Amino acid sequence: MQGGGSVKSVYISQIDVGARTFSVASDYKLPHTKAGYNNTFEMNGDGTGRPVKIRSAFKLDGIMLSFDSDLGDDDFLQDVADSIGSVTLSVNLVDDSVITFIGTITGPIVADRGNGTVPITFEGARRATTG
Repeated sequence: MQGGGSVKSVYISQIDVGARTFSVASDYKLPHTKAGYNNTFEMNGDGTGRPVKIRSAFKLDGIMLSFDSDLGDDDFLQDVADSIGSVTLSVNLVDDSVITFIGTITGPIVADRGNGTVPITFEGARRATTG
């Protein structure tokens, strides 16, 4: 994935719930754990060793979304989290490139009405696609 700079917005879509675009905190840089294998090395009793591969999900943690409760944005996020099935999360970067993830919102939806933000975590099994 090329470096595209800061995140401009996030588009969240779930077929049963709908779709919305959210602004993102200006300093969010899209740190994420890639899907794939985590490798470790285990020793055997006879002094030999073997690699151990454990498959892991991707994870976007602490995406700070701006929301408007009058528009029901926080309820929309909870509806997406409650839904069955895959969710598409498209991240629009300031250079106009888009990174798309398929997964689900994990953890609680904790909306801060005082500053109009809500952090979300998004996880899934597939690798991100760019376009």
